Formats: sequence, structure tokens, C-alpha cells
Amino acid sequence: MKGIIRSLLVFLFMIFTLFVHFNCGWTGNRRSLSVKDEDRQLSGYPLQVSFRQESPGMLEADQDKIEMVVSDHHLNIRQYGHEAFAEKFPEKPVLIHVGGEFISANAYSSLQMVKDRGLYEGDVRDRYLATRSGYEEILNEDFLPMPGFLGYWVYEAGVDALDEIPAGQHVTIKVPSTKGFEPRQVTPGAHRGPLIQLNGNDRVSRIVVVCPRDDQGELDWVNAELAEVTGINNKEESITLRRFHNGEGFPPLPSGSYIAASAPVWDRIVDWGRRNLPESHPFHDPVWQFFMPNFSPLCPVDPETGLDAAQWFARHFVERKKKYYPNSGGYALDVCTDTHFPKPHHVAYADIDNDGVVDRGFIDGVSWWALGMHDFVYYMREGVPGIFEGMGNKLLVTWDATDNNDQRLFHLLNGAEFEHSMIHGIGWG
Repeated sequence: MKGIIRSLLVFLFMIFTLFVHFNCGWTGNRRSLSVKDEDRQLSGYPLQVSFRQESPGMLEADQDKIEMVVSDHHLNIRQYGHEAFAEKFPEKPVLIHVGGEFISANAYSSLQMVKDRGLYEGDVRDRYLATRSGYEEILNEDFLPMPGFLGYWVYEAGVDALDEIPAGQHVTIKVPSTKGFEPRQVTPGAHRGPLIQLNGNDRVSRIVVVCPRDDQGELDWVNAELAEVTGINNKEESITLRRFHNGEGFPPLPSGSYIAASAPVWDRIVDWGRRNLPESHPFHDPVWQFFMPNFSPLCPVDPETGLDAAQWFARHFVERKKKYYPNSGGYALDVCTDTHFPKPHHVAYADIDNDGVVDRGFIDGVSWWALGMHDFVYYMREGVPGIFEGMGNKLLVTWDATDNNDQRLFHLLNGAEFEHSMIHGIGWG
């Protein structure tokens, strides 16, 4: 019965949408059923917004009608149209939508994974970009946020290796428990069908961090590395790993090294490698697993930069804007894993402080997750003294506020996108 009611509501909504379209129009060229154009202009609401698909010609043709632009973040595919619009109309908000290949808000890629897949430099990168005309900047290190410090990501609660990890790329490791290293279901659920067509199932091998400990028993993140679980032996309580290429070989690691699976946030199906590379190549796997940054104050600090994840990503987006979007106002951050309370299916086993105990971002009654989301935006505005300057109130930032779990950063953000919120029971609303 619920399904029938939902289908009926969707049908009625579509009929209403078509009615509005043919009787009112979307752009304001035709008159509203109940509000005169001059009254709408006096009220200042709603604004005519161009969302993501603009071309320079379209922006120029409709420049007098458009009051706000939200553009895809790719510069070449949009031919800098949004930048030209922002320069011509500095009083109109122009935001860069953060989401697309190898990036989404709160879902990013590790430098070691980009290198392992052959996309950092070399023939595979060149061949891939040759098929992505207009996306030339997407794999530039100053454009795509891909930190090399592996302490910046959210991992699930892990275990310590019981024996020394031998040298070599393919290694088998004794562990106290293999639970948590089994293949997981692809996320989001909408990607199950495409993955089944490609692989015959909807499972994704776990990516893990392998982090040795220093002489004091603390995690030595500088010497950590990523690996993929390729086999599990429950009887022997062991896992087999393929260690990622990092350009530094595959040295032995000591007993007690910490092994933890990356927390799932979003998987993208990329079948270019399946079609163009041999089965032995890592990029032949059609699932690109994003990593979730640990913006919380409990995140390890990279000794090379002196920054935690919230600070590093804030600096990246500030510098990226100055270089690539000098005229635009700022960023429209796409769907994240919620900015106040994290969704359970993303962080069901997350361990924010990497102590081997599931905490899901809450420790001693404090939502360290929410504090981290706050800090990320704060550092974009305020910077870190002695390391980089923030952009203050000159920077415009919006972040999705679709669910009750989402952002409450009203003092830091300029607004929000309410994605799918207006259709009851559909999407994330």
C-alpha cells in the first residue's frame, strides 16, 4: 500500500510540475500565476539560479535574468564561463560546486591510491585524460585534493598484526580476528546494479591502512601505507594483502603494526580501466573507493606540514580558489556524510581516534565529528597562523542541509542546498 501511495504522489507531482512548466515557465519570462514580476523583484526572492550546466554562451544570453550561478568545478569543460560571469557581475553570487570525478564533498582520494592506479603520472594517466576532453585539470595535484599523509582519513576499528609483516607486495598476515576485512556492499545502493553487470556481484574488497608503531608504541603515520584485502582465511585467522604501489618498495613491517579498513563513504563506478587495461592492473577494478577525511580535532597531525586534516583541506580549497576561481565567490559543497550527526551506514564501525574501539565520532558524550566539520569551514575563513591565511567573510560557502543530521553551522556558512528535500519519501529528503 505504501508503494502505491508513493507512486501516486510522484505521479501527481509530475503532473503539477508539467502544469507549472507550461503555464508559468521556469525562467521568469512568463508571468507567475499569483505574483507579478515587479512584485517578485521587490521581494528579492526567488532568485533565478543557473545550476551546473552553464556554457559561456548561455550565461551571456541570459545574463540579465540570472541572479546566481552554481557551476561545475571543471574549468575547461565550462570554458571559464562562470569566471567571466563573476568578473562582469561581481554583485551576483557565483559558487563552484564541489563534486565530480575523484572528488565529492567529504569524499576524496588518497595520493597513494592515485599513484597505485597509475593516474598520478605516466602512460595510464595520459591515456585516461585523452578520453576526458575538457577535464584536463582534474588530476592536477593543486586542483584535486589528494593528501599523502594517511593519518588524515577515517578508518574503522582495527587490529594489531600478530607477527612481522614480510617484505613484498603480496603478504599474508596473522591477525586476532578477520571480522571487518570481508568484502562489503558497494555504496550507495544505486551502484549495485552497474557493479553486478560488470563483476557479477555487488561486493567491494576492503582497502586497509597498515601503520607501524614507533618505539613508544604510538602509530607512526609517516610510514603507513595502503593495501587491498585479496584473501581471508577464517580458520587460520589471517588476511592476504596486495600492498599499494607508492614508489618506495615494499619493506617488512614490525609485529604490532595496526591494520584498519577505510570507512566507506562513497564508491564511484569507473569502467575505463576495465575496458583499457589488463586484468592485473589495479585500475582494472571498476570501483573507485573514496576516503572520508577525519576533520575532527582528534585527527593525527602531519609532522611535515604541521596541519591536521581540517586544516590541510581548508588550505587546499583556499589556494585552489585563489588560483582557479579568482573571480567567483566561493564553494557549494556537495552532499557530505552529514555535518552534525554522521549517518550510521557510513560510520557504523568508525574509530575517530584510532584506538581500536568503535566510537562513530562520539567520545565522552562529545560529537567530535560535528566539531571537525565546524573546524574545516572555520579554517577556510580564519586560516592557521604562520602557515596560511584564510579568506574571511569574502569567501562564500554553502553546504547541503537535506536531512536533520545535516549542518547547523549558521554562523560560518552563507546558505545550504536542500537536495531532494521537497519530495516526500524520495531520495534523501
